[in-house]
Amino acid sequence: MPRHARLDAPSALHHIIIRGIECRIIFRDDLDKERFIARMEKVFIETATLCYAWTLLSNHAHFLFKTGTVPLHTVMSRLLTGLRLPSTSRIVAVRSLFCFRAAREEGHPATTVALYLGMTQPGVGYAVDRGKEMVQSMS
Repeated sequence: MPRHARLDAPSALHHIIIRGIECRIIFRDDLDKERFIARMEKVFIETATLCYAWTLLSNHAHFLFKTGTVPLHTVMSRLLTGLRLPSTSRIVAVRSLFCFRAAREEGHPATTVALYLGMTQPGVGYAVDRGKEMVQSMS
């Protein structure tokens, strides 16, 4: 059954809960939480939204907001849009290094690496190239 639309008016108090899909982790470490808090500060200043309390757990978070003139859905979309971007770049880096090591150093064919990671063969090729660049920049 779909939820009813949230009543949104200036100066209204809202208890907001965000969750990871299927209870997945949304904050992997303290760095993720610090980045999210910095994003909160920026968005709340720009939208004149007051945040009275928050708690960030690994798979969900609670907030108590008092909205300003900007609608709540706008505040939340701006806040949550970049939630996974920093971690995604870390995942891409790790995947690239893994592909480089598996394909170039261990000698596994690109088809095997692609099947193992659920990637396409051209994707593995790009990842191997990125991994090679990363290894060379570390040396």
